[in-house]
Amino acid sequence: RQYLKVKSFILSVRFASGFSTGLMFNDVATAAHLAEAVGSSADLAQHCAEIWREAAAALGAGADHTAIYDFVGKRRKP
Repeated sequence: RQYLKVKSFILSVRFASGFSTGLMFNDVATAAHLAEAVGSSADLAQHCAEIWREAAAALGAGADHTAIYDFVGKRRKP
């Protein structure tokens, strides 16, 4: 099933699955905050939230979340 999403929306470069980058950022940031609140290590979740925040800022919060593939591919490496 995930393969169909990759094929239909990422490999096709359509980036139109119907779920926004802004909503994905909110979900990942919420998960990071929840992990911190219960005392779990949230380093990976925080890093993911930062990438999604950057993507939402660069692509627009309404951009499809599958566009993260293109965004990450074009990011400068530290």
